[in-house]
Amino acid sequence: MLNLKTSAFTAAVRKVSERIKMPFPLRIEDSPQPAAGSFNHLGTVLLTCLLCLFFTPRQAEGTTLAVLDFENNSLFDKDSYASLSNGLAEIMTTELSKVSSLQLVERRKLRNLLDEVKLEQAGISEESQGLQVGKMLGAKNLVFGSFMVAPDKKIRLDLRIVEIETGITIKAEEATGKAKDVLQLVQKLSKKLLKDLNVAMTQAELKSLEDSKSVDLKAVTLYSNGLAFEDEGRIAEAGKCYKEALRISPDFELAQKRLEALRKN
Repeated sequence: MLNLKTSAFTAAVRKVSERIKMPFPLRIEDSPQPAAGSFNHLGTVLLTCLLCLFFTPRQAEGTTLAVLDFENNSLFDKDSYASLSNGLAEIMTTELSKVSSLQLVERRKLRNLLDEVKLEQAGISEESQGLQVGKMLGAKNLVFGSFMVAPDKKIRLDLRIVEIETGITIKAEEATGKAKDVLQLVQKLSKKLLKDLNVAMTQAELKSLEDSKSVDLKAVTLYSNGLAFEDEGRIAEAGKCYKEALRISPDFELAQKRLEALRKN
């Protein structure tokens, strides 16, 4: 006999109702009890929902993602690569935005709120602050990234995908290559991330994550400086950075788009 008064079952029903975003049906304790050896219609539906809850992929309900600034782990000339922290986060966010089924938190919105939390909650770890901000912005998963530029001009990128609700790391990925191929490395990690999160992609979207050209790391650093200047409202300085980045790497499409956006405004 299905006992709808069982607290564990009631809790499960509530969990299902929240997961499928439907109001919790009546008061469970007031529900009519089915005859022994049979299930009423409500019980059958609820049991089906429970099976779906536990056996469907975690990301089937949609994915909202936030990408934090990358941590600079470079051992040499660390300060000269500092701006890549926000630049790489913006580049990855831009790449991921090519996939229509994925919802992304805007980097500047994330950064501004994170700055406010840091001021109000000094002493709390950056990871805890990031998880708190991600939850406030409605993100389901948070991406923590880091990079290290080596003296031989190779670069390593690492990322961790963390589930905001639980704080559990779902997956960690890494990509290493020549510094001039940093955009391809970001695309490589983006594809891994999407696969790890079971995000559906069309063939066109998948192909769009494979079209980056080699760009001088100095140009990427200048692009990152430009983003930082934009964040501070220093538009003229940002424009100079984008122009210099394009002088070094004329095919740097992201820098061209930012420069055009500044000219329109």
